[in-house]
Amino acid sequence: MLKETLKKDEIAAMKARDKAKVNVLRLVNAEIKAYEVNNREDISDENVIKIIEKSIKQNKEALEYAKQANNEEKIAEGNFAIEVLTPYL
Repeated sequence: MLKETLKKDEIAAMKARDKAKVNVLRLVNAEIKAYEVNNREDISDENVIKIIEKSIKQNKEALEYAKQANNEEKIAEGNFAIEVLTPYL
């Protein structure tokens, strides 16, 4: 299941001390957990993909605002988050 893959990758990133990747994966895993708690059911891969797509969309929107504000740090963060999440689709 995709959920387990995300969790394993988060743990691997923690062991590698890759804080940026851990932060991105934690946000997605938190959204997955919130879905499970709210709906009182295990999440399907379809819904995990929807959550990842939503997160990528949010990052793209934030990226646009960062480009308008010419904020290089936020632009780099947004691009990295999109790069991390895209392979899971």
